[in-house]
Amino acid sequence: MLGHRTTALVASRFLERDAARQIRQLLKPQSLVTASTWADYFAHTAYGRYSAPWHWIDARDSPPHACGVEFSRDCGGQGCIVSAIANHTQRVKDVGLDWGERQMSLKWVVHFLGMPNTPRPGRC
Repeated sequence: MLGHRTTALVASRFLERDAARQIRQLLKPQSLVTASTWADYFAHTAYGRYSAPWHWIDARDSPPHACGVEFSRDCGGQGCIVSAIANHTQRVKDVGLDWGERQMSLKWVVHFLGMPNTPRPGRC
């Protein structure tokens, strides 16, 4: 959680004025920092369980000898972090969606782009 919040705080310092204003309007009443951890809580609710696979992509490769991600193979039918970022980025930009849907999508994007990377032994 601290990694998400720290990344969001640092990112907030580098936003252009117009982007910062639009993000504040969309996240209201939350800040970028508080929104960054929302997805972890949501994924553990009965309503949000569907989103659990979005928090990672598990490449079916054989590190350290062969490393690589094949989107069609590794993302699966339920989605993964790569498909979630692509989908929710588009939804944030879609002014045809209502405010609540765009807000939720922005929280997903903030969470996923601010995920701390913790390498595991034997991984690529």
